[in-house]
Amino acid sequence: MTNIEVLMLEVADNPWTEFIGMFEGDDEFAELTAELRAERELELTESVFITCP
Repeated sequence: MTNIEVLMLEVADNPWTEFIGMFEGDDEFAELTAELRAERELELTESVFITCP
């Protein structure tokens, strides 16, 4: 790895960055995300895989 080139990129403002942290400290949102996470994990464990012979 002797030929390494460092590139500097200019990144335009991302419109989503203004929403970072907007739910920080919101207990209702934390409860909602915990429920969604548990539901997704349940869906993964209950998945049925069909195999072809």
